[in-house]
Amino acid sequence: RREVAIGCHCIDCDIQRFQIPDQLDRDDLFALRAVDQQIAHGSKHERLSGAALSPDAKTIVAMRSDNSYQNTVVLLGAGSGRSIKSFPNPENYFYSMPRWSDDGKSIVMLKTAKAGRTIAILEIESGNFRDVLQSGNENIGHPVLFGNHIFFNSPRSGIDNIYVLDINTKKRQQVTTSRYGAYNPAVSADGKWIYYNEQTRDGLDVVKIPFDIKL
Repeated sequence: RREVAIGCHCIDCDIQRFQIPDQLDRDDLFALRAVDQQIAHGSKHERLSGAALSPDAKTIVAMRSDNSYQNTVVLLGAGSGRSIKSFPNPENYFYSMPRWSDDGKSIVMLKTAKAGRTIAILEIESGNFRDVLQSGNENIGHPVLFGNHIFFNSPRSGIDNIYVLDINTKKRQQVTTSRYGAYNPAVSADGKWIYYNEQTRDGLDVVKIPFDIKL
């Protein structure tokens, strides 16, 4: 086992230290390898966080912060860890929790600014960012893009639950009705199931429900 410093996805948390087991899943292995190599090749005055592996396992998106607190979304080679592309962020928005689309052409992420938090989509080829929700104080988290739908968790009802947004019509639907909280949605590759974490008094369970979205 080895210990590495990893930034928590929560913007209020500081760097935390985790014990990394010998057996890692593919996403963890590629992400750690790329971040390690990028640190070796790049500047010591940078921090990388929020790594996510592309569907073809060739590219990693990460958030880079330098010693002047300038935040940039970057793409890294999964094999080399070297920087492939970076996307200008002159307003210095805080981006976090990136996830790739199934076709690898876009990336969904949280965007936090003075106006509040929203969900943004980055079109990789053009480099354009677009917001899909109005910025506000809603503490949304873990956005996942699947086709024209974005799944995310939110405490909008008073308890954290999973919601889905149609990015074309802007219609929103509550997907779960959890007693204690539902988090971290994911959609199966065939689009038939939604997986998420259900909060119980004993911790988090993994739950799956049919993909029955009518927006």
